[in-house]
Amino acid sequence: MRTINKDGEQNSIFVDSSVFLKHFLKGDHRAFKFLRSSHGMVTSDIVINEVLYILMKQYVENKYDLRHYDAIKFLKDPDKFDESPPK
Repeated sequence: MRTINKDGEQNSIFVDSSVFLKHFLKGDHRAFKFLRSSHGMVTSDIVINEVLYILMKQYVENKYDLRHYDAIKFLKDPDKFDESPPK
């Protein structure tokens, strides 16, 4: 979805982390439909970083039955958080 401002320039829609998280964490198909159908959307690397951090934290909380702060400590420990296959 692009809009034209009074100067005839196209405006873009900034997509915040909440749209991505609504889809990934809650399975909201409206967010997915919005992301697939709209054009002229922009986001930032900070938003992508936030989304990845929240998804990783949520994964650790669920997999290891940890609370919020314990999951953060877990993610900071490189010896514990290694999901890569053994060499």
